[in-house]
Amino acid sequence: MKFRTEIKIPQKNTINTTSHILMIGSCFVESMYAKLCSYKIPITYNPFGITYNPISIAHQLCSLHNNQKPKVDIISNVPYPFSHHGMYRKETLKETDDAINQTWLPAQREFCNINTYIFTLGSAYAWKRNNVIVNNCHKRPAKEFTRELLSIDTITSSLSAAFSLLPKDCIIICTVSPIRHIRDGLQENNISKSTLRMSLHELERQDSRIQYFPSFEIMTDDLRDYRFYEEDLIHPSKMAVDYIWNQFKQYAIGDPLEERQIEIQSLHKRLSHRPSHPKSAEYKRFIETTKRLLDTLQKRHPNLDWSTERKQMRKLTALYP
Repeated sequence: MKFRTEIKIPQKNTINTTSHILMIGSCFVESMYAKLCSYKIPITYNPFGITYNPISIAHQLCSLHNNQKPKVDIISNVPYPFSHHGMYRKETLKETDDAINQTWLPAQREFCNINTYIFTLGSAYAWKRNNVIVNNCHKRPAKEFTRELLSIDTITSSLSAAFSLLPKDCIIICTVSPIRHIRDGLQENNISKSTLRMSLHELERQDSRIQYFPSFEIMTDDLRDYRFYEEDLIHPSKMAVDYIWNQFKQYAIGDPLEERQIEIQSLHKRLSHRPSHPKSAEYKRFIETTKRLLDTLQKRHPNLDWSTERKQMRKLTALYP
């Protein structure tokens, strides 16, 4: 007997050792980013902060492509960066601008090198201020904003226009966030997710560069149980995130990158090892072998950043000379 419905996901192997990735989207993309970072590939992550609605994602791509940093509104001498997440709002305009520059400038410089894009769409509902969609309301009075359910046509046309700015040979991986937005009810959440899914289906039909990864479907149809949610019954649990990640890894990670990752993980395991007898000759040989492994990997992959591992190696050698 079968007690669950497994989703068949074809292998794409689109992320490899030459990938330069830009990740934009909801807080679920943070979970995927943390996993991908261990692969030591260049990743630019949410340069505008967490973003839920697809129109803001389109605006951000246009901003980076056109090298046009969004302006910051000043209301009663207080800065409000409506194109950015709340973490960017500071007491003064200079502080706000400095915070924005810390992520926007590196992202803009790296933008021409990006060849793989990962977008996680969180909600089809958006907030408008002065008839302009904002990324975040920054706790301004509710009367200043109107809430709108974006149409499939609006989403597809906006994202299609933004995607047209991206390289012809790039990879675009899109997914619908499995995180539930139930503040206004489950009915609205289902309408929102369905709108996002239909929009991505239409985009995938129009543009051969676009791939769809079913993280939302894995959560709702494969796992399909509250034990895979956190206590808030909104966010996927660590077990669920790990499961979705493993599915994504099989779907997207190419064999050469995975083989390299196995070597890196082997090194990290040795660097984190804490001996029972640190002054023994056996452990001294262990440290020497670990150092040789690090030297070998660095020679084999000189373009990767090994500074963290070198720091750990120095610390290990100092602790157990």
